[in-house]
Amino acid sequence: ESWRVETLKDAKSASTRNSSNLGLSSEEARLLKRALEFNWHALLEDIGLWISPEVPHTEHDDKPENEPE
Repeated sequence: ESWRVETLKDAKSASTRNSSNLGLSSEEARLLKRALEFNWHALLEDIGLWISPEVPHTEHDDKPENEPE
């Protein structure tokens, strides 16, 4: 979500300045801005796709304690 917000901010400023940090043309920046402004949460819910906002990750250390690296 933070990537979407940051990219949307860059696309909005790019469309007003006709330049982009993303290396996009003004038309591409306009399309990207339009896509990122879309209510993705509602769309994903409508199609039945749920993505967790946080993905837990646990590293498992199966090596014995006195085993050398």
